[in-house]
Amino acid sequence: MIPDSNCDRELLVGHLNQDGTLEAKSLELSDELSKYNIYVACVQETRWKGYDSTAVKRYKLWYVELDGRRSGVGILVSNKLLEQVVNVNRCNDRTMLVRIVLGGEITSIISAYRPQVGLDELEKLYFWDCTNNIIGNILRDEKVFVGGDFNGHMGKEADSYESVHGGFGLGVRNESGEQLLHFSLAHDLVIANSIFKKKEEHLITYKSVVHTTQIDYALVRRTDKVSSRDYKLVFGTKMPTQHRLFVLVFHIEQSSCRQEDTKEGEKHIFKLAKAKSRKKQDVGIEDIKTRWYQYFSQLLNESRGPEEEGGQTPNVLNQHEYGTIKNITTYEVRKALKDMGEGKAIGLDNIPIEVWRCLGEEGRSTTEAIHVLRRLMQKYREKKKDLHMVFIELEKAYNSIPRYIIWESLEKKDIS
Repeated sequence: MIPDSNCDRELLVGHLNQDGTLEAKSLELSDELSKYNIYVACVQETRWKGYDSTAVKRYKLWYVELDGRRSGVGILVSNKLLEQVVNVNRCNDRTMLVRIVLGGEITSIISAYRPQVGLDELEKLYFWDCTNNIIGNILRDEKVFVGGDFNGHMGKEADSYESVHGGFGLGVRNESGEQLLHFSLAHDLVIANSIFKKKEEHLITYKSVVHTTQIDYALVRRTDKVSSRDYKLVFGTKMPTQHRLFVLVFHIEQSSCRQEDTKEGEKHIFKLAKAKSRKKQDVGIEDIKTRWYQYFSQLLNESRGPEEEGGQTPNVLNQHEYGTIKNITTYEVRKALKDMGEGKAIGLDNIPIEVWRCLGEEGRSTTEAIHVLRRLMQKYREKKKDLHMVFIELEKAYNSIPRYIIWESLEKKDIS
């Protein structure tokens, strides 16, 4: 970030999978970032065990790694911006976030590292769950930068992903790259690597003796696409890694600029951060009471059962008419879903089993459900088939109490 006389600013955000123990390469990395005026950088494969932070010459590094061997992610912030850091959130050893106040607005910096091909599928799902949750908790008016090694190929052409793919990619799209595109669609992000026309050599983020490919990406909000001024690869660094350091240039609008290094600016930073935090988290006691009152008032005053002519409910329950039906247990549903094989032919409902597994399991986020539905829509679009979806609000459909049954039950128990 370089202030000028008009207080216009540019933020240079870097990304690098440094491919080895960061503890041994931290000084070299700090020198490289400082050399190119990069003030914030997302790094992967830190392999620096623990949930902690440390000073690295002109930068401070926040990192997370569980066992010191598998992966690890980190975010480096220049010492010049340390007083503007308002929050650090480590989701796991593959996803973390640092929030910084820049130009009077909060910017969320996320470092992500998707598991490689061949690793356990559950670990990949866990990565997407954490990344979905961490972005889903960011307010829509906050700027977002995601620097990540997603171990996937988004492909050269945008095809049907014009809203997230700028049309300037590399190679042939694979399944991991398609997951990245669906993830971007779900969160209204755009892949910044793809919006600038570059030579093919300047799109390669991983280069070895055998392979040259693009697997490292920068993602920003689609509304901030115009603020992304350039995307650059840094050649000839001293870092001994097969991944390449890249930089995204952000423009900070003059109208939202404020001198953060003054006392007035400092107060504004923390006032802004607290206000946004309250807006996202706090709910008043009276609001909670009001919501519960409205819920039960509607729940207990709606009649959903059969009625006789004249609006009267039947006085006697006919057991032969209504019968006794054994409820389907949660265990039976889970077993049925588990026994169904993936990639099998769809049934009469034309819904793949993968969709039922996602939408029907507890603990899944709404974002992931949207992600799966987008994939379903894409599959139907590719096969040029019609797709009809009905969304039922289960609370209104099922979560009401037939009041006549309550009264009959009370009468049988001699409760008046």
